[in-house]
Amino acid sequence: MSVRSVCADFIVGWGQNSFGGLNTPTGDDFVAVSAYNDQGLALRSDGSLVGWGAHSGFTPSGNNYVAIAGAGENSLALKSDGSIIRWDAGGGLKTPTGDDFVAIAAMLGSSNVALRSDGSLLGWGTNDFGQTDVPAGNDYVAISGGDRFGLALRSDGSLAGWGDNQFGQTDVPSGNDYVAVTAGSSSGLAIRSDGTLDAWGSLAIIPVPAGNDFSAVAAWGVTGVALRSDGSLSSWGHVGDLRNVPSGNTFTAIEVGGGWGLALSTEAYGDPQVIPTPSAVLLGTIGMAFAGWRLRKRKEL
Repeated sequence: MSVRSVCADFIVGWGQNSFGGLNTPTGDDFVAVSAYNDQGLALRSDGSLVGWGAHSGFTPSGNNYVAIAGAGENSLALKSDGSIIRWDAGGGLKTPTGDDFVAIAAMLGSSNVALRSDGSLLGWGTNDFGQTDVPAGNDYVAISGGDRFGLALRSDGSLAGWGDNQFGQTDVPSGNDYVAVTAGSSSGLAIRSDGTLDAWGSLAIIPVPAGNDFSAVAAWGVTGVALRSDGSLSSWGHVGDLRNVPSGNTFTAIEVGGGWGLALSTEAYGDPQVIPTPSAVLLGTIGMAFAGWRLRKRKEL
């Protein structure tokens, strides 16, 4: 998935850095970030792309991109003309036909889903868990991709889910008061019109944070991260690297990928004051995490 900020911001990273995902690009002109496993992808305000991490050798050139999703071995970008490109670690481009797309979402491996301007969905790629068997209809307004499943928000505020359901991640809650939906690796999260959170799948066993001021949410495994309306971050679930969110209230968007996260911030964070913290087992990874930030004021534009 990708998350987009209202204005151009700096990128902040936290958590594990096994593959260089926290070696984020500099600058204050980023409008969207996407993270997955061992790579990050970002969209600049001029419409160009930058990738970093384990598979950053190939990133498409040009400055006509308006949205991003996935990263590394399954990266997507939506162009201003409504067309989509896909690329992988080997540099090959694979493109679904059509120029009427308005949103994109990537799943694990080679599975993807896109939203057309008429409100219908298109799925393509690997379909071993039914993850590209998208639901019918033309009333969808938002999409999100997990490991091998997808979630969508309908125009009436209800939710739809499809694909792998091992952890109940496609058993979406009933109701029609949802305004946003996000797929974690094995869970689903949604924000209601009153600003409260719902979670299901692998995160269902852990209570979500209290409050009615949430504007964005992301998850990986049994860890959730949420952005509040005051620009601060909250985390819950697994006690590990991803829980160590940066402090402050300068954040405008969030994204997570494995044991690390990315955020867009109106202020820049300098070289880390490295603070080693014991790492818990997260998706089979054991190690040491290094987190900590030094805040400096954003330069005047």
